[in-house]
Amino acid sequence: MCRLACARALISDDMFPQEKLFVHIPQAFEQYPKDSFRFIHGTATQLNHTNRTVSIATGVGNIATINIEYHALVIATGSSTPSPLHGLNRDADSLETSWIEFRKALPTASHIIIAGGGPAGVETAGELGEYLNGRKGGWFGSSSPKVSITVVTASSKILPALRPMIAEKAEEYLASVGVTVIKNARVKSVMPIGAGTDSALTSETTVTLDNGKTLEADLYIPATGTTPNTEFIHESLLAVDGRVNTQPHDSTRRRSRAPRIHHW
Repeated sequence: MCRLACARALISDDMFPQEKLFVHIPQAFEQYPKDSFRFIHGTATQLNHTNRTVSIATGVGNIATINIEYHALVIATGSSTPSPLHGLNRDADSLETSWIEFRKALPTASHIIIAGGGPAGVETAGELGEYLNGRKGGWFGSSSPKVSITVVTASSKILPALRPMIAEKAEEYLASVGVTVIKNARVKSVMPIGAGTDSALTSETTVTLDNGKTLEADLYIPATGTTPNTEFIHESLLAVDGRVNTQPHDSTRRRSRAPRIHHW
């Protein structure tokens, strides 16, 4: 299990003590009676909310399937990120493999483009900027930064959910580590298709914006939101955005529209 520290951790193992970054789940539950906890390492593949069973694919390659009956079910499967660098889209091994591949390509990169001006995109740009360029007046002084880093955001400012003053301060910091922000523009397409994802994580990329401008990148990182991990849930229980459809009056323990199913 990885804590919310990927934007820094993806650069180097030296950024975080690994025992704090990854938590071994069975060990965390050793303090409880053995018969009160059962850990299964697998992938939820189907929820039958009528019969109250969950199918779990287990083993190497998820070739075995077990069915678990439940009295009450808590769905806490989280979401996946466009870039495999930013979270546990699969397991810890696959995440670390993506980091290793990215780190190998980082020393030869001179142009990095990050799509998305939210927290993930901004933090990633800031961490990369300070690591590669240092701060203005520090490593690269008044000259041009060593690596060109560009953040593309569809909003009129980065971090649109926060107060304008915070966004302005964040943009000032990004500028101090050699990061440029392009506002009011969306990434329309990338070539090769799948750039920045598992299929082409570190490929050189041509980025086309919806304003017609074309950018070239040695590394491209998509940081444009998340996708709920709800493929195993019947569409009748999901909202339009793919998240579990919950009762609107319950804001803490979110109850699904199906009996005895809760979403956290």
